[in-house]
Amino acid sequence: MKSEESGQLNRALVDTLAGAIAGGISRTVTSPLDVIKIRFQVQLEPTTTWTLLQKEMYRPSKYRGLQQTTKEIFREESLLGFWRGNVPGLLLYMPYTAIQFTVLHKFKTFASGSSKAAGLATSLTSLQDLLKLIESGLQDSLD
Repeated sequence: MKSEESGQLNRALVDTLAGAIAGGISRTVTSPLDVIKIRFQVQLEPTTTWTLLQKEMYRPSKYRGLQQTTKEIFREESLLGFWRGNVPGLLLYMPYTAIQFTVLHKFKTFASGSSKAAGLATSLTSLQDLLKLIESGLQDSLD
């Protein structure tokens, strides 16, 4: 009996570690796109000339397109600028994916179909989605 419990605990630890690593890699790989997205979201000026004319604004936007924004970030902040703010995201996203991965695997063993398990796992981890949204707002205000 103890051997079975030990095996289940080991499996849960492996699942947790695998989920955390996968989440960290995922967050790090997609960080440049996230940085560009946030830059567009926080700038006050519109991105098109037509909107500038309609609103009688005369100052051009700093970020106007994907290619121009990428060049601007690289010029101002070097390559590391694309991973600005990644550590707080990792601290939130790695535990999130670790729990999600572990819970999903556990429920897959109990549920007959993976869609039921995925729905249940997502419901249980929705609190972390809320924390992620709050963290994103805090990160925006700090940048």
